[in-house]
This record gives sequence, structure tokens and C-alpha cells, in this order.
Amino acid sequence: FPVSLLQRSVKVTNEPPAGLKAGVLGALTAEVDQERLDRVESSVWRKSLYVCCFLHAVVQERRRFGAMGWTVPYEFNTTDLDSSLTFLERHMFAASEVSWAAVQYMVGEVHYGGRVTGDVDRAVLRTFVEQWLQPNAMIPGFSLQADKALEGAPHHDSFVFDVPDFAEVEQYLATASGFPEAVSPQVMGLHPNAAVGSRLRESRRLLDSVLETQPRDGATA
Repeated sequence: FPVSLLQRSVKVTNEPPAGLKAGVLGALTAEVDQERLDRVESSVWRKSLYVCCFLHAVVQERRRFGAMGWTVPYEFNTTDLDSSLTFLERHMFAASEVSWAAVQYMVGEVHYGGRVTGDVDRAVLRTFVEQWLQPNAMIPGFSLQADKALEGAPHHDSFVFDVPDFAEVEQYLATASGFPEAVSPQVMGLHPNAAVGSRLRESRRLLDSVLETQPRDGATA
């Protein structure tokens, strides 16, 4: 395109939702409807579906924390989530017993892990998958966050991110709508101080954007 045309154009991008609450709501809205929820008559299916949506929101939200979240800003998107849910659905529909090793491999090493190139990032992603997509996560009372704060750090939010089992999609949406607007980075496996660096980067990005809108010839508005 001609440079003059590009300079007069408006750039439009589709960014992932900001915040864990918006991320989970976005994942549920985009990939889960009542028909999909009813495809497998099993509480394990419903809970696993919710866990995958939560996992999707977490891996996207960690990008806000720069190199502390992921060493490379991977472009995770709803295609990864849809592929994971499709595999889960087919596996749970056909198998008499869930093979959690197969589920963890497909979600953590193929659908999401296929984008990950760093060894440390791969280990982090594998840890999330192994902790959340496993038999204990299907037991009532399981929490998707650490049981206690890191030593020497403030305790994480008192809100409990459990794994609900509902028959209606609206109930899952209502649960996600009840999430706090701001959550501790510990929910995403990070130290609470990671939020400081994230807010500084967001502030710099905002200021840079404001400066870029100023007249290039130095004239005052």
C-alpha cells in the first residue's frame, strides 16, 4: 500500500480480553453453548470444559506480565481452546474411562504446547495442565489457585476459584461474572509483585500512544 494511504488509515486489532474475569467470560461466550455442554452427559466433561476455559484465560493473561509471564509473547487464541474442547469431547464420548495422560499431552503439548518454543515456558504450561486437568480437579472443593500465599508475600485474594458443575451455560457465565475485577498474579502462578511491572508497562504504553498522536511537525493543537 502507498505510504500516504497507510498514514491516513486507522489500525484495528482484535486483542484478547484484559483481566481474568473478561478472559473466562470471553472463552465461555466464544466456545461454549448449551448444545456443546449437553453433548456428553458427564460431570467430568462439564468440569473439564470449564477448566479449559479457565486455562485459556490464564495463558493469555500471563502475556500482560512480559517475560515473567512468558519468555515469548505467544499468540494463543480461541483455535487452541476449540481444538482442546473438541478432543476432550470425542475422548470422553468414546472412552469408558478418561485417560488423563492423553488429555494432558494433547492439551499441553499439542494444542497449546505446539505454539511454545521455550523450555521454561513449556514447563510452566505443562504444570498448569497437570495440576488442573487431572482426577483430583473433578472432586468437589478443588481450587484452581494455590492453597496459600508464597512465603513472605501478601496472601492472595480471598475469592476461591473452584471448579463448578452446572447443567446450564448461563450458570457458568454467572459464576465467571462474579469474579473480582482484579486478581492477584498468584492465581496465574506469579509473584504478587509481578503486577507492579505489568502496570508500569501499561502506563508506558499508554503514554507512548498519546505521544504518537501528537502532530509530527511540532505544531500545537
